[in-house]
This record gives sequence, C-alpha cells and structure tokens, in this order.
Amino acid sequence: MAITTSLKGRGGTKPGAFHKDEVIRWDDKLILGLTEAAVKHGIKAATLAVEQEAQRLVGGTGDQSSPPGQPPHLVTGEFAGSISHEFEDEGLTGIVGTNDPVGRWLEFGTSKMAARPWLRPALEGVISRAEQFFNSKF
Repeated sequence: MAITTSLKGRGGTKPGAFHKDEVIRWDDKLILGLTEAAVKHGIKAATLAVEQEAQRLVGGTGDQSSPPGQPPHLVTGEFAGSISHEFEDEGLTGIVGTNDPVGRWLEFGTSKMAARPWLRPALEGVISRAEQFFNSKF
C-alpha cells in the first residue's frame, strides 16, 4: 500500500520551493525501511551505552572486594575487558555481556559469595535514557 501526499505550494524560483500542486509519493517499503533504520540506530546506541556503563561500573578500584550489592572492584582489568556487545536479527537485537564465567558469579552471587551486580545496574542506568537513543538523528 503506497501513501500519497499532495502538497500545495505557492511555487517560486528558490531552490527547494514547492511548485503548485506538487505531489510526493511515499512507498510503504520506504517508510518501513526508514523506520527500521531508526530503530536499529536506537538499539545500537542503547546497546553501546549499556556496555560502556557496565565497564564503568566494574572500573571502580579497591584493595579489597567490593561490598555485597555493589559492582565488583577492578583488580586485574581482565573481567572489565571481557565485557562486550554483539547484534543479532540484522541489528534489531543488541546483546551485552561477557563470556567470562566470573561475570555470572558476580552478577548473581554463589553459595559462598554475595552478588555484586554489574550488568543489571548498567541496564537500569541506561534504560531511563532510552528515549533519547530513538529520538536522535541518524
């Protein structure tokens, strides 16, 4: 289904001026393509922001373990460096995480260690700003 819009203008000689009874046709595939591009742009921006926030949260330093409930302290930097992102579904799904098993232990805790969440707080810190990712120009 194509959407047709008629624009009535005064005409004129300036570049970009509408001429009398000028018609612009918007094809539904074009509109869907533009919408999909905007959504992919927002998903990419939000995914990268979550990754950066997670790395920032894990970047705190200390000589001892962080208190339970707080993001883990940076000891060697290896874990922080393992936090990464990827995209699936042609960019419609953004994934942030780590392939380091320590990440899961820190996020949820173990029978011998209280949780020191780093990914959920990163997402919560970014989710409140999610609208800005989808309103920005691409």
